[in-house]
Amino acid sequence: MLMQLQAYDINLVYKNGSEMYIADALSRAFPPEIIPERFIHLMSSESYVTHRKLQAIKDEIHTNETMQLLVKQIQDGWPDHKILVPSEVQPYYPYRQELTTEGGLIYKAHNILIPPSLQADTLQKLHQSHQGIEKTKRLARESIFWPGMNSQIEELVSNCSTCLHHTSANQREPLHPHEIPSRPWQKVGTDLFDWNGKPHLIVVDYYSQYPEVSELRNTKARTVINKTKSIFSRHRIPESVVSDNGPQYSSEEYKQFANNHKFIHNTISPRYPQSGGLHEKTVQTVKNLEKCKVANQDPYLALLDYRNTPIDGITPAQALMSRRLRSPLPISQRKLNPKPVNRTTFHAACQQQQQQQRKHYDHTAKSLPPLEKGDAVRFKKDPQAAWTHGTVIQKHEAPQSYVIKSENRTEYRRNRRHLRKTRKHQADLDTPDIDDPQDPIPQPTTNAERNSIQIPIAPNPPQLKTSRYGRRINQNPNYKTCTNGA
Repeated sequence: MLMQLQAYDINLVYKNGSEMYIADALSRAFPPEIIPERFIHLMSSESYVTHRKLQAIKDEIHTNETMQLLVKQIQDGWPDHKILVPSEVQPYYPYRQELTTEGGLIYKAHNILIPPSLQADTLQKLHQSHQGIEKTKRLARESIFWPGMNSQIEELVSNCSTCLHHTSANQREPLHPHEIPSRPWQKVGTDLFDWNGKPHLIVVDYYSQYPEVSELRNTKARTVINKTKSIFSRHRIPESVVSDNGPQYSSEEYKQFANNHKFIHNTISPRYPQSGGLHEKTVQTVKNLEKCKVANQDPYLALLDYRNTPIDGITPAQALMSRRLRSPLPISQRKLNPKPVNRTTFHAACQQQQQQQRKHYDHTAKSLPPLEKGDAVRFKKDPQAAWTHGTVIQKHEAPQSYVIKSENRTEYRRNRRHLRKTRKHQADLDTPDIDDPQDPIPQPTTNAERNSIQIPIAPNPPQLKTSRYGRRINQNPNYKTCTNGA
């Protein structure tokens, strides 16, 4: 308003309202045929566009019918209603107060208007540095404009193959904690780890958080099962066992062990240890006890102290066995006597602590939309790896877990946080993914399909062997396969 009034030389005289008895007649009667003069409030010929590009824009404006209609509309003036404007020019109506012409170009304030035929090429130049959506928008707003530019930038960046391949990880989702059991040793978590330079097995109770740690001779499935049986014989067989997808827990032997002992074996999402939070955290706690060895102290005494340390007012030993464990620390004999724990109070305290942790965690978390069968996605074979193409095959029975098929027809199971939904992709536009031998579920492919992804094939390739769980059984390189005529 102030800039428009600068074209006039106005002498303002103050007059009290009590002296203004009636409005001036001229203020109520506007001459109908007087066309007011128009003034350009601000004009700039400076821009970030090269002279060659400016000339291309001028030529396109000169030859494009829609641009010529727009130039004529700007010069003749805009009507009061959008419906009175030609349909080709209506998208520019909301910006009518800022549009001007000068030197064969159309400006919106300082920014040059890009004709429709040059917008696709301009978008590619805007995104040649592969910046994010907001930074690409800011770059565009520095020098150019056209209606719908922001939405086109969002579409371009969101589906850029290079950006999707190297984009950062998804934000964390709201916490989905494990349900707290109603009694001790009803649900346990188990894992393998190295401690003091030797492999160990850990089994931790989800109710009391009481850990059992056993040293292993080796990490074979049979050894892990025997140690687990020993622990179960002391505390009882749980109803549910949670573990990762290691070869010991994915073996046929462990499945038979679960069937014989009548417990349900659940595995967490591969490459997502957060879904097995309790046993992963307990492994970290036990590993921290290794510093006792550096100080020439017994780490097993430190493990005993951990079992005697109260959690929500009750020690893990009390919650599991209703008694404290004797240690080198002085303690009253009366406190060593068994004393039943109020299960209702303890369970309520654990739930309250869990809800409080969930509240703090979810403060900065956001749910990701669910995926459907057939959705095109990008997924991570490893949390530190780049995003690769895949297709959703099915939703896994575990929460937030999906089965994905990669471009080389290998199936993977991944958590929703490691999946990013995209548009349908063309496999031949991207580099084929390298097979991951650790946790895929490989499927046999034909020779033609192997040739299409350029995988070298032996003259007589051996038949691919997989376990019942779909894991590839690799041949020992020290043994040679006998062939005819050898």
